[in-house]
Amino acid sequence: MKRECRVVLGPHAANLWLLTLVLTATFFAIAFSAASTDYLEDKMNDPFTNWVNIDTGADDDMINALKLALDDDSIQRRFGYNGIQTEVNSSLSLVDKDGISRLFSTLFYEDLTSDLIRAVLNEDNLIDGCSISPDSLSNSSLGIVMTADAMTHLGYDENQWPAYVDYHSRSINADTLGIAMLDYEYARAPLPLLAVVKRLPMNKEAIASKYLNEVRKKSGMDCPIDLNHENYAKELFYFVPEGVEGFTSDSLRAWLPSSMKGYINEVWSQDQPLDKLRSWKNGSIVKVYVTPDPPLSLSEINGLEHEITEHFYPMGVERIYNYDTMEPGDYTNEDREGERDNVISAHFTTLDSIGAFEYFVKSKFGLQIEMTQVNAKKNFWAVSEMAGVLTAAMIIFSLVSIIIFIVNMMHNYFQKVKRNLGTFKAFGVSNNGLLQVYTVIIFGIVAVALAITLVLVWIVEILLPLREGHYTYLTLWNPITGWAIVVISVSVLVCILLVMKRLLRFTPGDLIYDR
Repeated sequence: MKRECRVVLGPHAANLWLLTLVLTATFFAIAFSAASTDYLEDKMNDPFTNWVNIDTGADDDMINALKLALDDDSIQRRFGYNGIQTEVNSSLSLVDKDGISRLFSTLFYEDLTSDLIRAVLNEDNLIDGCSISPDSLSNSSLGIVMTADAMTHLGYDENQWPAYVDYHSRSINADTLGIAMLDYEYARAPLPLLAVVKRLPMNKEAIASKYLNEVRKKSGMDCPIDLNHENYAKELFYFVPEGVEGFTSDSLRAWLPSSMKGYINEVWSQDQPLDKLRSWKNGSIVKVYVTPDPPLSLSEINGLEHEITEHFYPMGVERIYNYDTMEPGDYTNEDREGERDNVISAHFTTLDSIGAFEYFVKSKFGLQIEMTQVNAKKNFWAVSEMAGVLTAAMIIFSLVSIIIFIVNMMHNYFQKVKRNLGTFKAFGVSNNGLLQVYTVIIFGIVAVALAITLVLVWIVEILLPLREGHYTYLTLWNPITGWAIVVISVSVLVCILLVMKRLLRFTPGDLIYDR
């Protein structure tokens, strides 16, 4: 068997290396196709695409009629979506690092716990992992999710995202309470930054809750983010980032001016009451309790606040306000002049009928659906199908090539040794014995070539930088590889048995005398 194996391999094991070359091309194609398919499937399952947005404009009758139609169960089953939600397409005025107010296009969502918001906060969409846990969000959050481009417009450098961004809050007369003003009417109201992402639905620059949109439209004492409240001036709340030391009552008293040492009563972490102020950055919300007896004047409290802020500002400590102190009253659509719901989103479980849905909305209501992402998903499906067909074609081509190669190799070998085989048969060696020997030899060569191929492709996958984020351009170990190994092995084995049985059907005399 050892001598015959050398003959079958050919000079310098040429047959082994030719077979390895064919298998290597096959499994490289399979690994690349599997990685591409995984990437496409991940993109196709992106809820950004499954959510179709319909901008209705400012027509109340139109949005009411559309909501009524799209809420119908029969319409939902007909077009393959499982519910709708309404949003407000508006803008937020935020203050940049230079104190200049800037408008950012914003979508205000009713439900911050939906699959769409979870997709927004998906790891692939985050910048440097900057995000609050989706499980900690609520529909009464005051936080904002912003794109990296929007943060750049606010003057923040990449990878230096703050815990809070400043809302341009109309706070008339807040200066009389010691609140720092941008001008005679507006102040900075810090709101939590929930996440920094690459992109947002409808290419918006920010998203937030409808709750934030509702409270910011109130005025005076009814508006929680209007800083003209005495409670805000008297209560000293701070966000203290994780790792900052020295924010304790004893530490504060140690370095404060002697005239202020007696102002500090206690410092307590307020972890639970201020959930609306949670940001993406780890840290604690801390309240500095001042001595209540005798009560401190506003000027004394403002002086203490100034000293603490100046000392801790370089460490990332920020002065914030307990907006839970002021709760907005009942709020209705009529109170929001110019800020009514003007976007309807439908979550599609299948896009088979999206073209018919687009025609339905356009013909019945005269509204145009943004189809860019939907068309992209259709393209994803088409490319995925083509990738599958090409993979199957490559496996079939490889299989046919291997079988032809093995048949030719066996025929060439048989022509060289058929007299020896005739002699073996003449001396009583059975066909089954010869069949077993040559099956082991030839199948062993295929198995060795297959092992070399798998190791080679695996090493290339590990060593070469063929990656983009957590995506890889090669994925060798996948179900298609397993099936390919099984199909190739079984096909080769069947081929060997059929060819050898055909070659060994001749009598010893026919083989010896080449008859």
